[in-house]
Amino acid sequence: MKRHICLWFLFLIGFYLNPMESNAQNKPSVQIEGKSISTEEDLVISVSAEQPANATEGIPYKFPEINFFKKVGVSRGKASTLVNNQMVSEVIYSQHYRAVNPGIFQIPELEVLLFQQSVKTEPFTVTVVKGIEVTKVEDFFPKSELTKDILPSKNKLFLLVSSNEYQPYVGQGFTLKFSLFIPEDNEQELEFDRNDIQIPLQLQKLKPSNCWQENFDLQTEKIISTTFQGKKYKEYRFYQATFYALDNQIIKIPSLKLRLSKIQKKGNEVQKTPIEFSSIPFQIKPKNLPKGISPTKIPVGRYELREEINRNSIRTGQKIEYKSSFVGDGNTFAIEDPEVESDYFLRFTTLNKEEVIFPSGDKMFGNNSQKIQIIPRQPGKFELKKYFYWVYFNTDKGKLDTLYSKLTLDVKGGPSDAHLNTAEESSEIYQGIENLSSLENTWNTWENWRKITQIILFILVIIFGYLLTSRTKK
Repeated sequence: MKRHICLWFLFLIGFYLNPMESNAQNKPSVQIEGKSISTEEDLVISVSAEQPANATEGIPYKFPEINFFKKVGVSRGKASTLVNNQMVSEVIYSQHYRAVNPGIFQIPELEVLLFQQSVKTEPFTVTVVKGIEVTKVEDFFPKSELTKDILPSKNKLFLLVSSNEYQPYVGQGFTLKFSLFIPEDNEQELEFDRNDIQIPLQLQKLKPSNCWQENFDLQTEKIISTTFQGKKYKEYRFYQATFYALDNQIIKIPSLKLRLSKIQKKGNEVQKTPIEFSSIPFQIKPKNLPKGISPTKIPVGRYELREEINRNSIRTGQKIEYKSSFVGDGNTFAIEDPEVESDYFLRFTTLNKEEVIFPSGDKMFGNNSQKIQIIPRQPGKFELKKYFYWVYFNTDKGKLDTLYSKLTLDVKGGPSDAHLNTAEESSEIYQGIENLSSLENTWNTWENWRKITQIILFILVIIFGYLLTSRTKK
């Protein structure tokens, strides 16, 4: 009994001496976007957490099924945030859901798993209105690629493997799609024949070995209304993925096959006749980048810069926040934003970085965003293009290009280097210390109560030890 009491007191001492050293795992957080959408837009549920050092291999997340919605793809990202003057990294996974029909849907509490930890959402409502999505099969091909050998005849069912690019640059994304097209006025009664076995076997032939892949994670066939040569079709899309060629080797896309069953009724008997469709094979011919340009160091694709600042006119020593997003259809996931360096005029502190890859339409996009704190040291007008710019290979121009910041900062006041200014300190402990009187004592609630508690516990342990010693002698 005495031993248990001693252990209990030692535990209390350790707890109070180390109140900030908790080893509890970081609990995931969940966000919901798209509570008012059309049938062509997505409800997105995102879950994020710090990635544990002992994370196991395989898929670390699990999203629930939602009635009247189907899963259409998963995007992922990573983010770094400044916490206590240190960058803390998180991973983000986002499940995209597409409504089957328009309506108002009451979504119950949902459970999402990340790194074997569970987080639940509150019940919410999603309003879905009817959208219009009409694409043309011809749009799947550049005009130079519209050959009779690839495109099928009008009024027929056909199986199609297509690409949005047939001569991409090395490192430029091209999206492959595997679909079956059935005329809307088709009178034949058909049904799929074990797609759960057929599709995975065919996709093993499709994936190029000399490419980096970003999969749209289609978990069920995506049904789309399309037109081809003026005729309406239903597209059943089984697969969609964006690839990035690692070298200039020719990529051979083989012919894929799909078997359906044709249903015929004779009296009370139902006969099923197997019919097979084949796609036309073709080649992707990547083009070399100019000498000295590496796709692992320079983004390759079409990009735009989105930026904002909370105010353009400030005084020296004041803080402002600059936010930027470098968005495009190239592979930006492995490419980090350049670190901006402080100088005599402006001081920069990176508060947050986020890198996300997400599906949008028929492409996979990358978004590298960052939030930076700026503290001016000197008055004047400063064009931020000197500090913020992104170099990439423009696939439309076929050469290196640069996106510069278009913002200008107007700074008033006097030079801030003539006196102490702790507003620039990233740690809140020292901010404003020059405005405090050294003759005043400030009560730090947490720190002082902590010390008092330690002293009381120390005295109790001495008394307890003395009592135990006295009883032992008796």
